[in-house]
Amino acid sequence: MRKYLLFVNSEYCFAILRPLQEVIRRRGDQAAWFVFGCSAAALSDDERLLPTVADVEKYCPDAVFAPGDWVPYFFPGAKVQLFHGIARNKRGAATEEESDHYRIRGWFDLYCTHAAKDTALFQQQAARLGSFVVAKTGWPKLDPLFRERAR
Repeated sequence: MRKYLLFVNSEYCFAILRPLQEVIRRRGDQAAWFVFGCSAAALSDDERLLPTVADVEKYCPDAVFAPGDWVPYFFPGAKVQLFHGIARNKRGAATEEESDHYRIRGWFDLYCTHAAKDTALFQQQAARLGSFVVAKTGWPKLDPLFRERAR
């Protein structure tokens, strides 16, 4: 059985990570949550909260999923960034070229991108830097909207 950590640092992360938690549970694996910088009140009784860094270390996840652009580098497990936005322009970008630039800080082992253009840009960076891989996965937050249609 694999263990996964869902890292929340903003309220919007819950909706992005819950579809992933659902898949993890269906596979018979474990998911736990670490919440930093916002309230954990959105968690339900059947969702496991790890309230401290020591709890995360003891849990020792195989991977940590983060919708944001940072993750605690010292958490155990592979670090996975989940792209989640639909908007093309990155906040604060003056031009489209700037909005296509994402800072690679070296914190993630896998970038899960949502669009062909972003995937191609990150694959170029991965080839240049050699420290991470890229996979086009789509938008996990939107998966529930299309679930009924796929059945």
